[in-house]
Amino acid sequence: MKVDLEKTSKTILLPSSSWKKINPYIKLSGEGQPINECEIGDNFQFLEDLGLFNDTASGELTDIGRAFFESAFIRCDGKEKDILCKLLLQYPPTIAIQQYLWGVKDIKIDQALVVLKTMSFWFYDSVKPLTHFLDLLNYAGIINYKKRLRFSLLTLEVQKRVLVKY
Repeated sequence: MKVDLEKTSKTILLPSSSWKKINPYIKLSGEGQPINECEIGDNFQFLEDLGLFNDTASGELTDIGRAFFESAFIRCDGKEKDILCKLLLQYPPTIAIQQYLWGVKDIKIDQALVVLKTMSFWFYDSVKPLTHFLDLLNYAGIINYKKRLRFSLLTLEVQKRVLVKY
């Protein structure tokens, strides 16, 4: 079943930094430190849109954001990847890439870029947000993305996993 991907007036952002640089802000927020948009730029809205931060402009974690924080930084049980996977699978750019490229073999990054442009999710001057996004999808287990072949091969391998409800 295809999800309706109607074009929206709200701008949906991709991460402007690697997950390795974004993740510490989730930790700081979970520890009670206020995070503001000036500190992390577009990544702030990305974390809000993804569902980890509340829409309060304070960088406060949502319930699922708190579950991610506790899994990643307190229990260290690895379930944060399942939470991230669940959130990303509901994120419109992920849905678009999956719907357009499902079953296509040897997908090139340019094809993913065309999908994002077609769906009006692309307005960047650099390919970096796409590579950060693909790295994140790879980390969450949604795609198999080979960095050494960054500009030549992207294969979608949606993992069939039972996602824990948070």
